[in-house]
Amino acid sequence: MAIISGRISYPYELEWMEGGSLEVSQRILEGKDIYCEPSIEYIPFIYTPLYFYVSAVIMKITGYSFLACRFISLLSLMGLLLIIQQWIKRETRNPWTGLAGAAFFMVCYYVTGQWYDIARVDMLFNFLLASAYYQLRFREGWKGIIISAVIAWLAWFSKQTTLMVVAPMMVYLLLRDWKKGMGFIALFILLISGTTFYMDYASHGWFSRYVYKIPSGHPILNNMIWEFWLKDIGLKLLIALGLCVFGLLGYWKKERVIFGYYLAFGLGAVGASWASRIHEGGDVNVLIPMILWMALLLGISIHQLSAQFQDYPLYGRKYAAAFIFLLIISQLIILQRDPRKFIPDNDNYSRMKSFESYLSGLKGTVYLPCHGYLMHKSGQPAYANLVAGWDILRSKDEDAKEILIKSIRTCLERHEFDWIILDSNDIFFIDLKKYYKKELEIPSAIQPADTVTGYKSHPQYVYVPLRVP
Repeated sequence: MAIISGRISYPYELEWMEGGSLEVSQRILEGKDIYCEPSIEYIPFIYTPLYFYVSAVIMKITGYSFLACRFISLLSLMGLLLIIQQWIKRETRNPWTGLAGAAFFMVCYYVTGQWYDIARVDMLFNFLLASAYYQLRFREGWKGIIISAVIAWLAWFSKQTTLMVVAPMMVYLLLRDWKKGMGFIALFILLISGTTFYMDYASHGWFSRYVYKIPSGHPILNNMIWEFWLKDIGLKLLIALGLCVFGLLGYWKKERVIFGYYLAFGLGAVGASWASRIHEGGDVNVLIPMILWMALLLGISIHQLSAQFQDYPLYGRKYAAAFIFLLIISQLIILQRDPRKFIPDNDNYSRMKSFESYLSGLKGTVYLPCHGYLMHKSGQPAYANLVAGWDILRSKDEDAKEILIKSIRTCLERHEFDWIILDSNDIFFIDLKKYYKKELEIPSAIQPADTVTGYKSHPQYVYVPLRVP
């Protein structure tokens, strides 16, 4: 938690898409559409919008800053840890196993790319997902079905990956009690369909294109089909995975209904993480649903493993307890990393302040495609985010591509920007070098430091209009 407290108030990006989240929330406060035709002015992200709406509410209090967006993630993390601890405690009647599951989830902060506390949609989505599944597990009757379906809809409204996670659970619910299963499915689909219809109506159909069509057309990375299992899980999560299998087998032998529940949860969580990871652009943050499931099964499995030795003599139980303790500690140590490199230091802050001063000295219109929030902070227009544009250009939505390319090309032809500052030469601009030339590279003394989380990036190259005599 000390790491998180050192990051939440940092006034600059921890991860290169955080600025985009800030911009979307600000658009909501300004009453602008967040799903619309892409242009050089603004390109929507490919996520459902609940996180941005909630962040916008907090931003009314905090003003234009990352604190509002990160605060939502931090609250979601705290709620998620509480759910994990209470969930395992109710299953095992042992508070210590609940703490072990929560500890495992926290130590996976590094495996999942240090995403727990940043201005991204993931933690709110996972908190709502866990809340919905908690209701399904522990609240009996129709009340539990209705509450869980509504919360699952909110999870979908935070991130559409919910559909993949929930799909196996729908099958389980139908097999267990087809009436209640149909009730859950009907309410869940009705809420999603109604929301989609309204959002499409308000956005002239762009909501569905961004949420469904564009991301579904992203290329599949063939190497990740296997590297997910060999590297993302691999040896570093082997102990936890083994304990999860042990826990499932324990339920298979004694309680088949509960076995089916955790199997459906696991198929959805692991399957969604795998399906997201193999698509181009899927970073390690997509592993969080899988880590959530593993944290729950790990805590439950510790209890089941301990129960295997209850009939042993006292010295045997002591050896067994020592073995289980060593097993858990080994898994936590394997996942542990040096936290200092994930906390921005004084050098990061100083370099960002120097770069802000450099930007303020540029005369004319400046376009900073990867970090437009810096322009907004100084009262200048932010324009479209590069990552959102990349999502469109690598999709199969040819109409959206054509609209965006036309907007970019027109802007470049007219030399609408006096300065374009890029993180790299590999940019989504079409015909950039036809209308602009690279003037210089930003001097190292004022060049911002790389972001500390996710893809490492910072502004480097300055382009100016190529004037035709």
